[in-house]
Amino acid sequence: METNATPEFEKLLSDVRKLVKDTFNPHFEKIEKEAKIPEYIVDQLRSLGLFGLSIPKQYGGLGLSTLEEMTLPQEMTYTDACLRSRVGTNNSIGSMGIVFDGTDEQKAKYLPRTASGEWTISFALTEPNAGSDASGIITSAVLDGDHWVLNGNKIFITNADTARLFTTIAVTDEMKRARGGVTAFLVEKGMPGFSIGPTDLKMGFKGSHTCELVFKDCHVPKDNVIGGMEMVRQGFKTAMRVLDKGRLVAGACALGAAQKIMDISIDFLKQMLDAGTPKDALQAEQSEIL
Repeated sequence: METNATPEFEKLLSDVRKLVKDTFNPHFEKIEKEAKIPEYIVDQLRSLGLFGLSIPKQYGGLGLSTLEEMTLPQEMTYTDACLRSRVGTNNSIGSMGIVFDGTDEQKAKYLPRTASGEWTISFALTEPNAGSDASGIITSAVLDGDHWVLNGNKIFITNADTARLFTTIAVTDEMKRARGGVTAFLVEKGMPGFSIGPTDLKMGFKGSHTCELVFKDCHVPKDNVIGGMEMVRQGFKTAMRVLDKGRLVAGACALGAAQKIMDISIDFLKQMLDAGTPKDALQAEQSEIL
């Protein structure tokens, strides 16, 4: 991917490629088997600044452009997408609501911790009956004095088991819903009435963890509305801006994985041809498989 890259970005790209080749490639099967990325690898992600790709430099992030940010996940998913997933929620979805719409106080409080990798942040939108149709969420938030009281469940929330902060989308006006009745909140781990379920069991992609979130009369301070109280009922717009950015990066991730599959296929064909297998025999073999 052509980025017209600066020397600084070229150095970072080289470091990421080295991490994938030297550290991740030899261990990805073990990571899938044990369903966990070793902490020493996570520390290497921190040391490279990968938890703050899209966070502005003034808050300790790398402040990359969208194109630069798409290039690095492409490299990270060349071996196993869980490497990118571990830093992904801190970037394209988890922190972007704060970057786009947060108050100065919210940015100063949360973004430096997020960019350094000290805190993992997750994006809590998906529900049992609201996945692709985000307007169908039913998790609710009602104002009660100086707090909002949240009730509902979120599912398949990436990095929930390690996260300290959750960008959480809830309905605050049932009549308007997605047309001006949804609000984005910053929910910290440990807030009263908030709990995290066990890690989901999956057939693959086991190095990346997802969990259910449960809000049962969860009290969230008014100051934790993203953008402040003047942004109440503007959360659906925030969520859609966040997802627009995330989808671009997801496309780059798919490209990285596809490139690895292509390279494996080419290597296999070369080995077969070098061993004397006729080209037409290879074609027939692949046709039978398909």
